[in-house]
Amino acid sequence: MKKLTAELLQEIKTAAQNATPGPWRRAATLFNAVVHGPFSLTKEKVLANAAEKRDAIFIAKANPENVLLLIEAIEQQEPEKEQVTLRQGLERLRQHVEECGGYNFEALQEYRDELKGGDND
Repeated sequence: MKKLTAELLQEIKTAAQNATPGPWRRAATLFNAVVHGPFSLTKEKVLANAAEKRDAIFIAKANPENVLLLIEAIEQQEPEKEQVTLRQGLERLRQHVEECGGYNFEALQEYRDELKGGDND
């Protein structure tokens, strides 16, 4: 499965911002078409056609507004991830100092050296 990187997230965000604004929906009068704008029996504005109904439904739901909402939710969770990482680091530090018999400078230096050595997951 592809990994969601900051670059990919930005590419998706830019594409969503540049796409035809919604609302998007599966056409009522055209076979598996995705349209935008108000309902019309004769003049629906087609954005895409899909071979399968399920694909047309998905494309309509993956409209720019919904994609931007998902990106916003992801971006808001990034600081939470950093806080969890900080909490985990502090907990490891506490455990390490405790194992070394309490707070002392040597224990902190040893922990720092351990982290520099690449054991910081």
